[in-house]
Amino acid sequence: MLKQLREFDMLVRSIKHEPVFKENIAYKGSSVLTYKPVVRGFCGKIPMTGTTFQQKVKLFFQKIKKKIIEIQGKPFERKIGNATFIFYPKSPVTDNFVKEILEGIETLGLTGKRIIKRQQLKIAVGQKATDVFPDLKGVKPPGWSTGATIDHLPAFRTSDNLLGPDSNSIIGFFEKPMSIKSRARSNAVRHEIGHDADNLWSKIIGKKFSQTEGFVEALGKDIKRLPDSLKKYDKYGKFAPRLEKLLQGSTEDNLTKTGLSETFAEIFAKLNGGSQTEQYLKGFDKFIEKVLPETTAYIDKLLYLTGKR
Repeated sequence: MLKQLREFDMLVRSIKHEPVFKENIAYKGSSVLTYKPVVRGFCGKIPMTGTTFQQKVKLFFQKIKKKIIEIQGKPFERKIGNATFIFYPKSPVTDNFVKEILEGIETLGLTGKRIIKRQQLKIAVGQKATDVFPDLKGVKPPGWSTGATIDHLPAFRTSDNLLGPDSNSIIGFFEKPMSIKSRARSNAVRHEIGHDADNLWSKIIGKKFSQTEGFVEALGKDIKRLPDSLKKYDKYGKFAPRLEKLLQGSTEDNLTKTGLSETFAEIFAKLNGGSQTEQYLKGFDKFIEKVLPETTAYIDKLLYLTGKR
């Protein structure tokens, strides 16, 4: 019995802190991440008849050991604010990182809440992509340079279909991607949810908003004027490489689906508080508004009609 009690003491000491959520008035009434130790109340009922005291203690230890393994390794969900978060104990993130992701969601206001609800989105947070999506280990992200893997991304969406068409709608945000400068911040949240705003139109009119006639026409006009616009607003070529990556090979007469989608998501983020690019390439948001004025104005009208602006 003494040996069992010592084992029990060691087990309790080994229990890691389980994330729980606590109301923080200073943070706009949203629930934020705090920690408390898990010690009791999770073992369930121990059979009280037909067993000796020693058997009861043994059953208690078995249940405690099983629960500790679950707590230490199994992903779990928590509802915070307008979104359901998925946490991965083997790939922990800081409280500040969670708060920053929440801030990105909150900047989208009612529009963001509707998108999350209609798309049934869940937000997964971890240190890097393969901690959350292990099946993507070694996969090259679409549009990225040679040598880059999925673990270089600050964020990833399962609706990109790399995990198959039947995968759930999950957006992963990563605190420690291999590409250090692109750690997910509130800007990345706005960009990724922008993709889902674009996709939402497929359920309404049968195609993405970025593939509608009006959007294609607006971006086509901007690309036609692009050579003159770049001479005027990007004399030293500071922003051109990023814009080229955004457009994904689109020309006036041939706009690629990826280019349309990425351009929509980036301008959507810009108009809602700041684009993903702005966090590491200062001045890009002002630049994009000058070289893609028709496209920016068209998305701005959409936000106005949906009650955001």
